[in-house]
Formats: sequence, structure tokens, C-alpha cells
Amino acid sequence: MKRCTDLTCNKAFFQMYQLFKKYLRAYAQILGKHLPSPDVRIEMNEKKERKYCLIVNTGEYCNTLCKQLASTVKSTIDQEFKDEIDMKPEQQEFSGVVAKGLKVLVKGLATKVSDTLGIMTKMPWSSWDTVGDQSPFVDQLSHQISQTVPLYNDWLSAIHSRFFCDSFLSDFVPMLLDNIYKCGQISEIGAEQLLLDIAAMKTMILKMPGLTNSRGGAGKEVPARYAKYAAKEMAKTEKILKVILSSPQAFCITFVQLLPLAKESLFLRLLNLKGIPRSEHPHYLQSYRKEKAEDEKYRKAQKQQKK
Repeated sequence: MKRCTDLTCNKAFFQMYQLFKKYLRAYAQILGKHLPSPDVRIEMNEKKERKYCLIVNTGEYCNTLCKQLASTVKSTIDQEFKDEIDMKPEQQEFSGVVAKGLKVLVKGLATKVSDTLGIMTKMPWSSWDTVGDQSPFVDQLSHQISQTVPLYNDWLSAIHSRFFCDSFLSDFVPMLLDNIYKCGQISEIGAEQLLLDIAAMKTMILKMPGLTNSRGGAGKEVPARYAKYAAKEMAKTEKILKVILSSPQAFCITFVQLLPLAKESLFLRLLNLKGIPRSEHPHYLQSYRKEKAEDEKYRKAQKQQKK
């Protein structure tokens, strides 16, 4: 480009700029074709993980390159062509590659974790009779995260590493809740064991942004905002189990206090998980609706007092 500008900054330079645009768009499309659809199961291995990280990094680099190139061309080219210099479409192409690549990385880990959480649904929670160490499926989950996330943290830029952790967390919690709902009946001791397992999962999720493979190096600092977000999301699962753990007499009020915005359909689902006979559901529903009405009345009064 420098040689061209030494000779001319008019039409010939503009035509070269157009070639840059053409081949950068083509390159973005080629990168995108090397990524699988993030809308299906994605089976990962380390080779694929490294490949997709490189694609994300390449997309990020080319996005920056497009911006710098447009600025350089616009400041150099003759006045008559300045208004036609725009590489935002090419930047968007590479941004799309980066976004898709990150979704693929999230879906890859989510696929592994989904299979592991499926083990939880096959365990005999209704007859669980003792609380011990964390369950084997939690150890497997910890292994999967510790084998995958450090590579992403080391290979991706800080902003994309953080985006990955946030995105995975937003997928993980609904997945975990869905598998809890599939566990069938859960005894009180079973709920205690699950709470212990959830606490272990919470610890590993909180550590995710700080994990690294760097030998002898200290782990990266976990952003306070992420820690707060992770604690808030994981609390959703803890509240569900605390409701199940409550006594039949305190079930309704515990549900309302811990899950004030939850729908009645979730209340019925937790009745089933608790093992409350269906013949008793109408009685529980009546008590729940009464508690719900009183809680809403109280919250409304609290808002008015604050005004």
C-alpha cells in the first residue's frame, strides 16, 4: 500500500482499497465456514478447541485491521474518494465470525456438561439416606471445566474470555435446573446432598475466569462483577432445593419467601419433587395462594412506605 501511495493517491489507490474489501470479506466467509453451527450438539476435543480459539482471535485481529485500514486509506486518498471509504461491513463480517466462534466454544462445553448432568437424573434421590462427599458426577464436571476453561482463558483475549464465562454460566444454570426437575422425587436427605453438590459446582463456576494453564503462574483475578453474577445465578438452584428441604408444614411459606416471583406451575412441579401425594395438592395450592396474596400485600405496603 505504501508503494502505491508513493505513486498515486487517486483512482488506482481506490481500486486497490476495493480489492482489500473484496478479499477481506471472502476471508471472513472462509473463517466462518470452518465453524460448526452452534445450534446443535458439538463434540469437542483439544484440537478443535484450539482451532476455534484461533478463528476467534483471527476474527478479532481482522476486525481491528479493517478499522485501521479504513482510517489509513481515508487519511491518505485524494479528497474526491474520501467519502466512499467505509469498511464497517467488513468489520461486521469479522465480528460475526468472533460471535459465532464464541458460541461454538460455549456450546462445546455445554454439550460435555449436559451429558454429565444427565447422570444426576439417574441417581436414587428419593431413597437417599446419608450425606457424604460430593457426588461422582460433580468430580466429572470439575474435570471437564478444568480441562477446557484454562485453555480458553489463556488463548482468548480478556474480553472474549469473560464473554465465554458469562455465556456458559447463562446456559449452565437453566441446564442444571432442568436436570434437577428430571430427578423425580427427592427426599430431604437427597436435597441436602444436592445442596452440597451445588455448593461444589458453585465454587468451580466462581473460579472459571481465573483458571489458567500457565506453569508456575498465579491464577487470573476473577472480576467482582462476574463473581456477583455467578453467585446470583447459582442461588436459583439453591433456593429450589431449600424449598424441597423444608418440612411439609413450612413448604408453602418457604416457597413464597424464597421464590416470590415464581409461577404456580413451578410450585406444582416442586410439590411433585417433594413427593407430596397428588390428592393433597389442592390443599397445598389453597395454602400457597393465601400465602402468596399476603406476601404481595406486604410488598405493596413496603413500596408505598418507601415513597
